[in-house]
Amino acid sequence: MLYDMLPNREAVDVHILGTDTDEVALNRARAGLYSAQQLERFDPDQIRRHFEKTPIGYVVGPHLRKWISVRQMDLDSPKWPFTEPFDALYFHNSGVTFDLSTQDRLVRRFAKHVATDGRFFVVRPELPNVMPEIWRPVGPSIFEPTAYQKAIQQMVGAATPMQRGTPKIASAPVLPPEMASVPSVRIIVGQVEAR
Repeated sequence: MLYDMLPNREAVDVHILGTDTDEVALNRARAGLYSAQQLERFDPDQIRRHFEKTPIGYVVGPHLRKWISVRQMDLDSPKWPFTEPFDALYFHNSGVTFDLSTQDRLVRRFAKHVATDGRFFVVRPELPNVMPEIWRPVGPSIFEPTAYQKAIQQMVGAATPMQRGTPKIASAPVLPPEMASVPSVRIIVGQVEAR
């Protein structure tokens, strides 16, 4: 978890935006309520530290809730409700619902909303055509903007996270040393719940 990776987490301003089109999924995400089965991939110590056990399940702890906001957003809408680039964009459980033409358009559009030294996380079957002229693989299912895309972003004035005073997200579970003192991280999650 990002929270566990940040050594100076109280001094870091983290914003995680979860999006979905389905109001039921959004309400579940806002409630932050999970079953024991949904938390099976976490070790018991993580569950104890980051969730509160209730009679009906586990609720996300307040130290994580303050980082998270959830809003309705249609990826195919002409206008998205944000303008600043994100340090990380996680796209999952949505790509298979779009035809190839829409997937290509989204991949190009995502590039405009990821900082020049940010990361795009996507499972290949989700979006099989992660365009090599825009995205360079840096790990399994992890991409960064190519030099060509970075040049375009800089020409149109897209700020890098360091210019905004925010870190780039590490592509491995180890954070770079500069993250120990950064003021903020911006992350967007493409869909808040698997269907």
